[in-house]
Amino acid sequence: MAHPLHPALVHAPIACWVLIPCCDVAANLTAPDFYHQVAALLAGLGVAGGALAATAGALDFERGHNAAPQLAIAHASLMGGAFTLSLLSAIGRVDAHLQVLALPPVWAVAASALALAALVVGGWCGGQMVYGHGVGVSDPRR
Repeated sequence: MAHPLHPALVHAPIACWVLIPCCDVAANLTAPDFYHQVAALLAGLGVAGGALAATAGALDFERGHNAAPQLAIAHASLMGGAFTLSLLSAIGRVDAHLQVLALPPVWAVAASALALAALVVGGWCGGQMVYGHGVGVSDPRR
């Protein structure tokens, strides 16, 4: 069995999506221009990485669905929601010329916070598929 690509691709978007709300908080406490720019960059990188991870996840979906159908659907749905919310957040952080806004709208900040919540629950579902149901895990006795 080949090593699934999906687990290797999820780390970058996860890191980005976790750090965006941290940057939003830091922007309110210290240097807003810097942290709003970093948050916008992370949002773009997270969406790009998330698209790659989602594509690989879609290719692995059948394997997960066969072993744990409800978890696979919950994981895919929650992570799709996290991706969509992160995309909305990224769009809301730039103007029509792709220049980072000095102050992102409240809905863009809220979207990234909601994306983080969906990420946590969806990530738990993915971990449960691997560690609880052995999805994508090779039998070491082979």
